[in-house]
Amino acid sequence: MGKNFFLIAMLISSMFLGQNKNNPTDKIRLIQKAGSARSLEGKALQVNIFISLDKNKTWSRKGKEQVLQILPESETWLKRELGLYGHTMDIRNKNFGIDRDIILKSNPDVDAKDYGWPNEAIKQMGYNSLIDFYDDLKSKNDFDQMYIVFFINGQGQPYANPCDISFKEGDEDDSFVEYAAIFSSFDEVPITDKSQHYLVPHEILHLFGALDLYESEHQTKKTEEFAVDHLTESVMLGSIRFVEEDSQQWNLKKYKIDEFNAYIMRLHNNYKSWYDTLSKKLARTYD
Repeated sequence: MGKNFFLIAMLISSMFLGQNKNNPTDKIRLIQKAGSARSLEGKALQVNIFISLDKNKTWSRKGKEQVLQILPESETWLKRELGLYGHTMDIRNKNFGIDRDIILKSNPDVDAKDYGWPNEAIKQMGYNSLIDFYDDLKSKNDFDQMYIVFFINGQGQPYANPCDISFKEGDEDDSFVEYAAIFSSFDEVPITDKSQHYLVPHEILHLFGALDLYESEHQTKKTEEFAVDHLTESVMLGSIRFVEEDSQQWNLKKYKIDEFNAYIMRLHNNYKSWYDTLSKKLARTYD
């Protein structure tokens, strides 16, 4: 969107919340509220799509069922964490690619930068685009939030594709429809292993605006260390604390939604100045 719209939106949001929007945290808080998964409330539709990368190595029926069996734990954890902030969200699931194989020719690995692969998968399901798929789901289902989780049979780093305030209604790039890509194995450990169960809610929270707390496009090494010291139990730290300490990774129930990301995702409105330490790197990319 144009700068004029952005400034007006910032001003209106500032008047509504009575807060100073000049700090980087509130800037990111506004920017992240967009797309098909806008806020952690109401009725959410989680669309799970199983895709394979090789016709000779497709998902087995048992493999798909094992992945589906870990999803209730993710939902229970998310509802528990939302409840701690006085929020509720009903989550329903729709599954695709269970009885037939969806096989990609394109490469969904984040480093491949092959951005067309979601639409390739969607077209095999009989839809023209992600927006076409979203519109069809919306016409047949009652939901406030919708997001896709692609489960990919292969080794790779999971990632999320959230929408931000730069999205404009009518865009043809399908950026409105938010999705996560989760591979069947990460660091040679299957996602069905208990130590990896945090991956699904971690990526889903990105779609609602949560930031990574480890060194990444969101954090420097210094701010990662700050997060490890101050937000040790955050699910958005991922496995970094265990890599450095060479200790056994936690089960999902030990993780929490940290207060910084809870603020970014509008689960509470109690801004603290130290939040800026964790938001300033990403905020600079929107200057």
